[in-house]
Amino acid sequence: EVRQLPWSASIEKGLLESLRLAVWGEHGGAHPSKIRSLKGDVRERFLSLKNQMIGKTSTAEWMYVPYPYPSCLAELYKHVWFGALAYPDSRISWADQEADLVVVVLLRFGNAGKEAAPLASEMIHAWRKIQQRHTPSLQAR
Repeated sequence: EVRQLPWSASIEKGLLESLRLAVWGEHGGAHPSKIRSLKGDVRERFLSLKNQMIGKTSTAEWMYVPYPYPSCLAELYKHVWFGALAYPDSRISWADQEADLVVVVLLRFGNAGKEAAPLASEMIHAWRKIQQRHTPSLQAR
């Protein structure tokens, strides 16, 4: 069953702008300058999505007792994720088009949600390559 949430265009615009700021805003949690592992070709591909990817990081902390001994103390672990919306045309502002892909990356035992953002970027690029390969054959039909 599909349901729609009743919200105004201004609320939707505000939510989407928040997702943009989380990745591309100066203080965003997934801003490229904050991701230490973002290097080389992966960094170039990530940066090329400036007008095509917005998203949100998240971290879930939980306590776990890894060993079944009474003397064993619980340890803090984290699962992290990044959810992204991808937009098809980099020449048009993301705000003026509809997302064509949603990517969610979950990293168990991670440290911060920003660690998952480069993986989402790589998935978006892989999807674009698949589209390019198969679009001519779909148009020929």
